[in-house]
Amino acid sequence: MIFYTADYFGSIKDHADSDLLLEYGYEVCARNHVTYCLARILF
Repeated sequence: MIFYTADYFGSIKDHADSDLLLEYGYEVCARNHVTYCLARILF
């Protein structure tokens, strides 16, 4: 859900919020050792 919300904000050129959400998604994945979502967030 975090990725899709960040993608939406990116598509409407709200890059500041998009970047914050992507960083948050990365932190959640790293903290919970969830690697299958991490690839999509980093790409």
